[in-house]
Amino acid sequence: MLAVLLLTLLCGVGSLRVWSNQGWHLVMRGAGDPQIDRRGVFRLHITYQLPPQQTRHDLRAFLLRQGWKRLAFSNLDRETVMTFVRPSGYSQMREILVITMDRSHRNVDMHVGRCVTISTWVNCI
Repeated sequence: MLAVLLLTLLCGVGSLRVWSNQGWHLVMRGAGDPQIDRRGVFRLHITYQLPPQQTRHDLRAFLLRQGWKRLAFSNLDRETVMTFVRPSGYSQMREILVITMDRSHRNVDMHVGRCVTISTWVNCI
């Protein structure tokens, strides 16, 4: 009984640690004022200022190196919005990242969500 309780406690602490570190991999090194708002298991809201001498093109390359794939929408994806998708650890789940930048292209506003495929008639992007 004690072993089960101890194992449950260890798993809970491990899960909490993973959850609390979510999102930091999306913050570029040297970024200003990073803030991460975890909204449950499936959503993150991340804001920060790009590091000095970095541009939105550097941000795009940073994300592509992490396995994100850029999606392009004809009217939406202009100068201030970038959309990415990445498969998650399970084949039924994908991560979706939408980045909005202000006109100065310095302030990054990221929304990360996870999409789950339930059956063949409900699909992710």
